[in-house]
Amino acid sequence: PWYDRECIRRPKRGVSMDLDIDPQGATDLFFDSFTIKQLQHKFCSEPIWVGNLEFDVEKGEPIRLESHSNGNLKLWVQPDSNGQIPPMRYGGGADLGWGAQSTPSCLSIMNELGEKVLEFEDPSLGPNACAPFFAALCRLFKDRQGNGAKIAWEHHGPCGVAFGKKLIELGYRNFYFQT
Repeated sequence: PWYDRECIRRPKRGVSMDLDIDPQGATDLFFDSFTIKQLQHKFCSEPIWVGNLEFDVEKGEPIRLESHSNGNLKLWVQPDSNGQIPPMRYGGGADLGWGAQSTPSCLSIMNELGEKVLEFEDPSLGPNACAPFFAALCRLFKDRQGNGAKIAWEHHGPCGVAFGKKLIELGYRNFYFQT
């Protein structure tokens, strides 16, 4: 009876993921493909700027943005002539991979209006390589007081722990911390 009630209460994907421990069912789309197409048509657009970020690996500081059509950094905000991003409150979320070409390490940053302004993904970057790069990206997206974007990441497991330790070593402190 408990299982039957939970199957009614939860979405199909939640049943597969949490109750049946079914990896195949857990990877089903959260939204159906028709809904996704509608949302893409209504809200998605091509990035305004594509390129790469040159940064100081030792300090996690941005040096300069370099426009490049095959870059893995996509922006939905136009940097000024000095490569600066308009000041606003920003927040980002990261998902970390091992850097073994299987699943990408990703970062998305949104502004205070809820608009996505940055997307990055690279399957070759592990947690220790991501930390200085993501710190540099967050420092590029500053608020009016000069604080970089607040970042949150999936902290479960060794990738998240290694990333967090490296981020702290770099002196980046604007991150979400659950108490």
